[in-house]
Amino acid sequence: MNLSKLTCASPTSLRYYFYASTPNLKAMSTYFPNLTRVTVTTHSLPHTWMTDLLGFRQLTHLVLFVSINYLIIECDDLIAFLKAHQLGFQFSLRTKGDKNLLQSLKNDLSQRLEHLSGAEFEEKYGSQKKTSNIVIDDVTFYLP
Repeated sequence: MNLSKLTCASPTSLRYYFYASTPNLKAMSTYFPNLTRVTVTTHSLPHTWMTDLLGFRQLTHLVLFVSINYLIIECDDLIAFLKAHQLGFQFSLRTKGDKNLLQSLKNDLSQRLEHLSGAEFEEKYGSQKKTSNIVIDDVTFYLP
């Protein structure tokens, strides 16, 4: 690609690190509308993080590295977030902090979504990822 053709609208993948501040995800979706893969490493996310990320209409892969202690997340909202993306959307949530908060989220999701270990999910679906999913630790929760 010629440098002259490179614009803020052209990147499809972005890795963003926020150690001292909270990321402005809404601005990211405005300035980089064609992103299909986003990785964000941060201590905390804005309360509107799910709504902000819906601005990425072509998003197929999302990885968040965040402290679970500062992550506001409800099971119903997370499922709606998965459903709002195109079929095959993959979301990986990597956390640090209070393991009880993370386990509570996993328990809630396991009551609402089908789930398999990462290896079982890979064996069942392989590269034919025809279902939207969220990976937390070693468990893949997916839409039926």
